[in-house]
Amino acid sequence: MLRMLRHPLAALILFSMAVTTCLIAAAVAGHPLRESWHRLVGIVWGVLVVLWILADSKLRKRTLFYDYGFLALLLFPVSLLWYCFSTRGWRGGFMIGLVLALWVAPYLIADLVWQYRWR
Repeated sequence: MLRMLRHPLAALILFSMAVTTCLIAAAVAGHPLRESWHRLVGIVWGVLVVLWILADSKLRKRTLFYDYGFLALLLFPVSLLWYCFSTRGWRGGFMIGLVLALWVAPYLIADLVWQYRWR
């Protein structure tokens, strides 16, 4: 179990599960979350993806230049695309799809719960 938590994607999966829990709780209570909460989730998501890129590069023994983390954060969506395709080739599209699914799934699940609860 601890070995799975050390995987670079573990933080993204746990954060996605936490966001799903918060969104479902808000949907069941009938109170929409504030815009500042969604901004905070977006910022944390971007930082976690960049940290995933850095951890994955260490796992794959790929040397990145010194300021890569800072530049990846500045150019967030482009850096994710570049990293996935440069390390995995065309299979990087699957990894981009996985990261995108982890980002979108909490909102889709919470919307389904809200539709079921309030309609």
